[in-house]
Amino acid sequence: MKYDNRFFRLKEILCGYISSEEARNSEELRIKRGARYVVRRNGINVIGDTVISNSMFDNMFSAVCRGSYHTYADSAIKGFIPAGEGIRVGVSGQAVCDDRRIINIKDIDYMVIRIPRFIRGICGPLTERIRENGGGVMIYSPPGVGKTTVLRDLACTLSSPPINGRVILIDARNELYLSEMKSFPLISSFCGYPKGQAVEAAIRASSPDYIISDEIGSNDEAKAISENVGSGVAFIASAHASSVGELLSKPAVSLLDKIGAFNSYCGIERRKNGAVVYNFFPDKENA
Repeated sequence: MKYDNRFFRLKEILCGYISSEEARNSEELRIKRGARYVVRRNGINVIGDTVISNSMFDNMFSAVCRGSYHTYADSAIKGFIPAGEGIRVGVSGQAVCDDRRIINIKDIDYMVIRIPRFIRGICGPLTERIRENGGGVMIYSPPGVGKTTVLRDLACTLSSPPINGRVILIDARNELYLSEMKSFPLISSFCGYPKGQAVEAAIRASSPDYIISDEIGSNDEAKAISENVGSGVAFIASAHASSVGELLSKPAVSLLDKIGAFNSYCGIERRKNGAVVYNFFPDKENA
């Protein structure tokens, strides 16, 4: 993969303490005050040589926030900071609460930098399934297997010949849509919108054939989506789960399942050589 704007941004975040080449070839980086950094590559955690001092951590965190933590304080409360170009940085520290509600995070001492990938040609079986069934799909796997990477390739494939479908990306966390997708004229994105509002706006104004959303989590998200999905639009989403049984036990997914939002459930696995394996379930009775 070439060094595009995303990796220049990542190099800026790392401030030279970790080689950009090492980061470029990894899936994520874990950075903790007073400890050696960890690189995850092909599903394996590799502990680095450098101990991250307080000043090193502070410099990297400042780069993540572009010098203004207050700008990203609301997203930090939710556990992450969008660092641009699809890079999401998970953060943790000391929660400041008011009547059981988190109002701030202080003394941040841990960051997990998820490094996005743009890989074409991996969603063939999934595309075929969608074309055969003509309806929505819920993709699931444990975290870090590659759901978001698959969704990106699927969006590009569904919007390209011979399908030429109108694709809307719901990118609430600013990590699904990447700059490489700008050249696909039938893809449009709603970045930073609450999922329910984005789906409603997309259906009203953009006449999509497919709506693609990453990481359906809360009941409120599912309820908002359930009120707007329909009218011949295929809804494609992802969720964290290790089996279809675990997936359908999640209240948010169960709600969408009951209204028939998905014709298929697709579990994905990633082999050590990077290949993606798809396991399809026509419905929960046959799972």
